[in-house]
Amino acid sequence: MTQTQIVAQLARKDEEALLHLRDQYEVYCLTIARRLLRSEQAAEECVSDTWLRAWNAIPPERPEHLFAYLAAICRNLALNRLDWNNARKRKAEVVSLTAELESC
Repeated sequence: MTQTQIVAQLARKDEEALLHLRDQYEVYCLTIARRLLRSEQAAEECVSDTWLRAWNAIPPERPEHLFAYLAAICRNLALNRLDWNNARKRKAEVVSLTAELESC
């Protein structure tokens, strides 16, 4: 199936479009997400979110290069996930209370 047909299916909200997206672009999107996230599970979640985002937000002007459109979505989702994972509040150090209490 051509990318023009897939985009037309997405615009019509035809669920078969998601199957075609997965068949043709999953390997490429997984590669992008894996390189950024370095986690198989996080990469798979990112790619699933990519399909959802493409389903919900296919632009009316219909992208000329579907892979570039999907790759941009996937990359942005992966970068957002990476920022979330590396947030300072999630990287807090654990302080031993025994060391604190000994100094008192």
